[in-house]
Amino acid sequence: MATSKREAGSRLPVLPIESIKRASSLTSINIQNLCSQYPSLLVLPEGANAFVVKDDKNIFTNPFIKIKGDAKDLGIETDSLSFSSFISDEDAIMPSGFSLSKSKLLADLSYSKKSGAPISNDISVFVNGERHFYSGLVYYLEKESVFLTLVRRLKRLEDCLNDFIDRSERDDNTGLLNKTSCLKAITEIKKNDDVAVVFLDLNNFKLINDVYGHLKGDIAIKEFAVLLNDSKPSSSNIYRFGGDEFVSIVFEPTREKLDEFFAKLDRGLQSIKKHGPSISYSAGAVRNAPCFVDPLYLLRCSDVAMYCAKKKDTPYLILSDEEASEFIKDGKMPIL
Repeated sequence: MATSKREAGSRLPVLPIESIKRASSLTSINIQNLCSQYPSLLVLPEGANAFVVKDDKNIFTNPFIKIKGDAKDLGIETDSLSFSSFISDEDAIMPSGFSLSKSKLLADLSYSKKSGAPISNDISVFVNGERHFYSGLVYYLEKESVFLTLVRRLKRLEDCLNDFIDRSERDDNTGLLNKTSCLKAITEIKKNDDVAVVFLDLNNFKLINDVYGHLKGDIAIKEFAVLLNDSKPSSSNIYRFGGDEFVSIVFEPTREKLDEFFAKLDRGLQSIKKHGPSISYSAGAVRNAPCFVDPLYLLRCSDVAMYCAKKKDTPYLILSDEEASEFIKDGKMPIL
């Protein structure tokens, strides 16, 4: 194979057109023929990026040599594009068919070499924290000892599935992250993480539904959610836990930061009392400490603190480490 050159503005090696013409297997295979066999994968030749990669012991790390297309469309770092760019661990959210392991790819490449048949894969990988979907087709060119690789990013599928996943993690009425997202975030809290969990509940919310109707109740929930977002510390997340219950995870909490959170919330509630039913809340907060052997205790302790605040007729109660430890020792803290 001729020495590869580099395209201006790209770090991907590019195969000179002369060497493509000299490769008899490439002249009539043509991308159009392959695309006509697999229309659901590549649709049109213009939609695919085509590469060749040398078949040797470094098959996973060998850089792809670009034949056609714009690799920028793939959304992958172009200076490191190789088979390893598409290796992905199994993802519980996606079917296994969207995950490409190293062993599976190796088996597929071996099959293609022996049978002469092209192989195809639908792949889901994370790129810079974002989920990307690709269709790939690989064809072995025995005479040149290279794999012809066609890759296309499935942006429509990507948008559709990302929207579906986002909807599954959010509450329809408020747009806040939902209970499933909250529990996932709480269970990921590490022993030494500097966080506090705040549990909030609207007072006498059933009365609002009974007097003003459920539609007005939904509006009240939405207004309270907006106030929570406006009042929260910059380093915190808000979740609708269910019904009229909300949870906030506050990072690097201090007593001053939590007090200011509730003060802003109170000021916001005063402003909406003028045009709707009176809304009040009770809240409980607890900071992560060594006594929390399981992060779900944080949620349960903040819930208990919220009920204590209701009984004491105070807007919020922040449990100390010692108080939380006593609750746990007394066996009053069952895991949710």
